[in-house]
Amino acid sequence: MNAQTSAGWLCILCLFFLIPFCQGQMTKPVFSHLSVDEGLSQSSVYAITQDRKGFIWLGTRDGLNRYDSRQVVVYRNQPTRRKNLPSNTINALLHDSQGRLWVGTSKGLALYKSEGDDFERISAQGLPDSTILSITEDRRHRVWVGTSKGLYQLEGPKPYRLKSLRSYTYQRTEPSHPNTRALFEDRQGNLWLGTSLGLTQLKVRTNGQFDVQDYFLQPADSVYHNLSNGINTIAQDPQGRLWLGTDRKGIAVFDPRLGRISSWNPVPGLDLSTQTIRTIQPDRSGHFWIGTLSGLYVVASDGSWFKTLTNEPTDAESLSDNSVRSIFRDRDGSIWVGTYYGGVDFYSPYARQFGSFGPLGETFKIAGPILPSIDGRQIWLGTEDRGVMLINANRSVARHYRHDPKDPNSLSNDKVKCLLAEGNQGLWIGTLKGLNYLDLRTQVITRFLHEPNNPHSLPNDRIYDLKRDTQGKLWILTNLGGLCAFDPKNRSFESYVPRAGQHTSLSSRNATCLLLDYQQQLWVGTTSGLNRKLPGRDAFVRYQHRETDPMSLSSDHLVCLYEDRKHRLWVGTREGGLNLLRPGQQGFERFSTANGLPSNTIVGIQEDRQGHLWISTDKGLAHFDPEHDRFVHYNRHDGLVCNEFTPNSTYQDPQGYLYFGGYNGIVHFHPDSIRRNTRVPQLAFTQVRLFNEPITRLSESGESDIDFERGLTFTHQQNVFSIDFAAFNYINSSKNRYAYQLMGFDEEWNYVSEPRALYMNLNPGTYVLRVKGSNNDDVWNSKPLELTITVLPPLWKTPLAYVVYALTFVALLRLWSRFNRNRLQLAHELQREHEEKKRQQELHQTKLNFLRKSPTKFVRL
Repeated sequence: MNAQTSAGWLCILCLFFLIPFCQGQMTKPVFSHLSVDEGLSQSSVYAITQDRKGFIWLGTRDGLNRYDSRQVVVYRNQPTRRKNLPSNTINALLHDSQGRLWVGTSKGLALYKSEGDDFERISAQGLPDSTILSITEDRRHRVWVGTSKGLYQLEGPKPYRLKSLRSYTYQRTEPSHPNTRALFEDRQGNLWLGTSLGLTQLKVRTNGQFDVQDYFLQPADSVYHNLSNGINTIAQDPQGRLWLGTDRKGIAVFDPRLGRISSWNPVPGLDLSTQTIRTIQPDRSGHFWIGTLSGLYVVASDGSWFKTLTNEPTDAESLSDNSVRSIFRDRDGSIWVGTYYGGVDFYSPYARQFGSFGPLGETFKIAGPILPSIDGRQIWLGTEDRGVMLINANRSVARHYRHDPKDPNSLSNDKVKCLLAEGNQGLWIGTLKGLNYLDLRTQVITRFLHEPNNPHSLPNDRIYDLKRDTQGKLWILTNLGGLCAFDPKNRSFESYVPRAGQHTSLSSRNATCLLLDYQQQLWVGTTSGLNRKLPGRDAFVRYQHRETDPMSLSSDHLVCLYEDRKHRLWVGTREGGLNLLRPGQQGFERFSTANGLPSNTIVGIQEDRQGHLWISTDKGLAHFDPEHDRFVHYNRHDGLVCNEFTPNSTYQDPQGYLYFGGYNGIVHFHPDSIRRNTRVPQLAFTQVRLFNEPITRLSESGESDIDFERGLTFTHQQNVFSIDFAAFNYINSSKNRYAYQLMGFDEEWNYVSEPRALYMNLNPGTYVLRVKGSNNDDVWNSKPLELTITVLPPLWKTPLAYVVYALTFVALLRLWSRFNRNRLQLAHELQREHEEKKRQQELHQTKLNFLRKSPTKFVRL
């Protein structure tokens, strides 16, 4: 092959790897979706904004929606309530600099009142038409409201009212057409109006009044009123030019310095001349996102490139609907796209950053070993169900080798476990039923199988790994037959198996993985520990798990081995996590799910150019920084085509791209393109529940009394309550994590996947609920959000009740004391009376006795 052809192949390979989406400078956006299936009130999203706390507000054709990354709360017009929306059709939303949320509906303007979770309607008295089309705030904090019958400025707040533009213009002039579809303030502080007939500028005079200047997109519009040139949206590029989205004629670029249209074709190669442009929104890079009735376009502000994004029925991560009505950029720089039929789509460069790799026109269920061809222009891919494929740079299949029961020269089995190149002459293929050698020159496959009566044949047909040392010796690892070496001269195999009573033999026949390190030491992983072969001998040093030794292997069931650039040996185990062999082979350092791994079953390891490890498991992919012992894990929500990976299915190409094979596909990415979301999410309390039912008030009064800033007070009968909260990270929000702690009750933090704190039968008293949350990349709040909770005692346990109890006790005590005193006094008197009576009786008896003894004396006298 000549040099020109080689250069051509290299060019194709670079294009394939480095420019995955060939039209421009950015990769193809991947969208997640929020639709009626997730709680959205209706599919047509006309307006989007974000409030100070972090809630995303979505205005639809049927209701206003508040989204907190997990659930949607819907607000609709309720005729029975006084403080509610004027209409269910939400055309415009504005969150102003004072934290107020203004809602423009088809029947007037409303202000959201967070303290009551309701709305204040703004009087539309005197308005010819109460249909609100647009709302904006200028740099002087004035709120402007565009309607179908003119522009108004909001005055107030006692009361809020709308005042016509004529009240603020010089000589009470008005725009050429009252239908104000778009409002935009440029960098010079000029207010621009997009109307049904063109463009209007409001320029501030020194006395505070405005000069009104009309511009027509085409000279004849001032006479013939060409409605096709009506303006729906306005944006400004870095050169100060205004990009005007028209109703039926695409984009017009207006130069304020010239006072005229400078171009109707701002993006060469992109013909939008007949398109209806609904919205234009710049992203953080200054690129314009342009929403039309037939798709979404991302263009460079200088017009140097563009992307066309449309709905692809076979791609669930494409735009949900081609009719785009609204676009919004949130505080994190993420893009929200409101569509007419598909709800809202969400894009962030930090979400779904992983790609996939696979051959075109071929399907397979489970990926196996991945190996580059000798010239590096193609890739060998082994599978668990469809043999071996040789894949070109454009992903087409150059050759496919499969098992054919009728052909003894075909592959011995389609379940391929390992691959090893034999220079440019051949390929060794280990399968579940034998070893195969593919001669690339003749395309003939030679099989090597276990022969029960031949001790020099393969010890077992389950070939799990292959390695060739610098001496040219081929080492074959069998799953149930241990280790063996191939002698090409005699076409025989020398086996290394466990021997009873000999601790220097291989620890198990059930071998799983092989590694030749930089010193050409052979390491053998088994289900009974790690073995290091001693050079030139049938002897091994064993490394095994010991329950009493924390520096031993965490598990004896090994799955993979890897040597990094610092010549450190990493050991992946089944259900035992990751192990690092310490310098001098003095024990192992262990890493597990407690350290941040997504699973303790490690099936593959690769090192990137930064010296970081990428680790495939049976529950996702992990990125590990060995210098800081920090893990970040990724799963399907990050764009992985598979969550469960397979052993011996990793590869790094010369450009640094990594490949990890698993069930249902191969994950393909460049580590340098994976960006970590370091933004700390804001927190807010969102809902109170009693007995698992959402409530809007705690008392019996008709008004809402739930105030998260002042705290919550529960009665003793409200003894089962829960508090919902949110962490406002919308990037792969299903990976957000939460924790809560009730001070005065919980001794430790409760870590949960659902942001809800539930408590039952708390003792009366005052508590503080603390909550915190993390984003998708495990970045947590350093300062928790706090809420004061007071649990009232029952009436009979209140302080007043205890005062009454005390007073009653004192009264009863005094009553008892008085009664007791009276009783004692009565008893004393009765005792005295009794004693007196007894004394009288005794005296009387004495007298009687005296008379009886002296009767004669008394007679003689």
